[in-house]
Amino acid sequence: MLCFLYTGNYKDSEDHEPSVFWNAGMYALGDKYDIPLLKNLAAIKFKKELRDFDLTMTLELLEAIKVIYTTTLASDKVLREALTPVLKAYKTALWRDEAFMEVFHSGLADGEFAEDVVDAWVDFESPAVAPASTTPISTCDCCQILGCCGTMCDVYDHDA
Repeated sequence: MLCFLYTGNYKDSEDHEPSVFWNAGMYALGDKYDIPLLKNLAAIKFKKELRDFDLTMTLELLEAIKVIYTTTLASDKVLREALTPVLKAYKTALWRDEAFMEVFHSGLADGEFAEDVVDAWVDFESPAVAPASTTPISTCDCCQILGCCGTMCDVYDHDA
């Protein structure tokens, strides 16, 4: 951060390698110390790194997610929204990744992370509403995404 204050820029990481984790941390510092230019630069670098995301970066991404959801307010959506394309593009692989699912189920930021993941994975036109009829539904969007088809869901009637 000190380097940024003098030069208006910062090294991508201590080992000079681009890093989503490092840029999320710099964004958090910009937020904590109310340095909007640092936040903006960190967001730009973070988004650039996400464009080059591949599954070998999953553990680093999880560390960045922890930083994002523990250091920024829920109303600060800049980095959270930047995650959405990655969550959508790698939905199946992330769903099967044990470390990712551990963070998903951890209740990170009072469940805000899990909510954002579900929002990214399910394409809702409007919020789910219980069907007016009592006709059983064999599967629902929620269960298809979460893999719990055949179990009771708060929204849909699965009795067949």
